[in-house]
Amino acid sequence: KNQFNQAISDKIGGDRDVPDTRHSHCRYEAYPSTLPATSIIITFHNEARSTLLRTVKSILNKTPPNLVNEIILVDDFSDDVKVLRNNKRQGLIRSRVKGSDTAKSDVLTFLDSHCECNTDWLQPLLKRVVQNKKAVVSPIIDVINMDDFSYIGASADIKGGFDWSLHFKWDNLTPEQKQSRRSTPIAPIK
Repeated sequence: KNQFNQAISDKIGGDRDVPDTRHSHCRYEAYPSTLPATSIIITFHNEARSTLLRTVKSILNKTPPNLVNEIILVDDFSDDVKVLRNNKRQGLIRSRVKGSDTAKSDVLTFLDSHCECNTDWLQPLLKRVVQNKKAVVSPIIDVINMDDFSYIGASADIKGGFDWSLHFKWDNLTPEQKQSRRSTPIAPIK
């Protein structure tokens, strides 16, 4: 049913503390007190309860409350859940659009239903949006091993993007991008 070891996920439960895998410079980064609150939209289809609950709990545990206006769960026609429910299978993007139509915030944050937020995960994203209201930002996304659910810090030498079919993909940084980040390793990748 799921593409991961649900038995291990269920044993972990709905709440765990993940290691702080941020670059050491991130610990000293200051964020404006005027960051906007966001609507966090999570879509799911027949997701294991343990992963979905861990996602929501990690948001609540790792995010300053003043930065979360609401958490919107969009059920993409799961067999046994009722939240904001599609009346037929719509897929990820249409479900996210439905969530965004319901959202009250000016800033929207989309998360997968099987992720775990880390320390100060939201502030850098909101800071970039404040700097450029047209920005679409994405964090470095750590890895949760699908077999044993170990939490692994991701490489800062990759960036997310889209191909011409609008499918998400990971790309290695170019040598020029790596060079430009040597002096400021937590600077945004453009």
